[in-house]
Amino acid sequence: MKRYDKAAEALSRCVEIAPMMPEPAIQLGHVFLALRRCASAKAAFFKALESSQASALGALWGMGKAHQMLGEHRAAIEYFRRYLTTMPNDMGVWLNLGHCLIEVGELDEGYECFRKAARADQKGYSAALTTFVKSARGRFWLRPSASKRFLNGQNG
Repeated sequence: MKRYDKAAEALSRCVEIAPMMPEPAIQLGHVFLALRRCASAKAAFFKALESSQASALGALWGMGKAHQMLGEHRAAIEYFRRYLTTMPNDMGVWLNLGHCLIEVGELDEGYECFRKAARADQKGYSAALTTFVKSARGRFWLRPSASKRFLNGQNG
């Protein structure tokens, strides 16, 4: 219902009551991301990772996203990579990782992340193209066929 302040309040109480449960902290972190309160989001995701590394997959994604939103791309890269060891088919995370890699100047590796997402399916291709073009160090093409060749790895 987009009532993030109320949700943050309720979830904060839940985290206080049950600090050993990672899920309320993960949800709280996502609420803070929606509010663009990245430092608070990182604290919530950290709490979730502290309580349970095994079941805190959402905390890895969230921590990566919070770092990315703050421009802390190297830290985001590490969290996204950890997430992808368990969820290698999450094309959205490949796009986030590619964006961060390009931001830190690791262009070839970043491009390969976009290619991986583009090869998934038509939706992955569209998302990869859109995300890549929006990237500060991305590219754009005048011909759709040229972008398709690039994302298929057919030219550099």
